[in-house]
Amino acid sequence: NSFTRPLLNQLRLRKGCTPLENVTFSYAQHKEKQFDILAASMREHLDIGRIYKLMSEHKLLREKHSLCDGVLSN
Repeated sequence: NSFTRPLLNQLRLRKGCTPLENVTFSYAQHKEKQFDILAASMREHLDIGRIYKLMSEHKLLREKHSLCDGVLSN
C-alpha cells in the first residue's frame, strides 16, 4: 500500500539494496478478471438455454402443484 512500499524502499536503500518497483495490485480488478474467466468457461461448457428451460419447467410444475394444494385444502 501507500505506506509500506516507501518504508520498505527506504530500508532497502539503507542496506544497499535497490528499491522495489512501485507495482500496484488491484484485488477488485483481479477478482473481476477471474469472474470473466469463469463466465467464459461456463458459457463454453454449459447449455445455458437448456438450464433456463429446465428452470422454467420446474417453476411451472411448482405453480401447478401449488394450485392443486389450494384446491384440496378448501
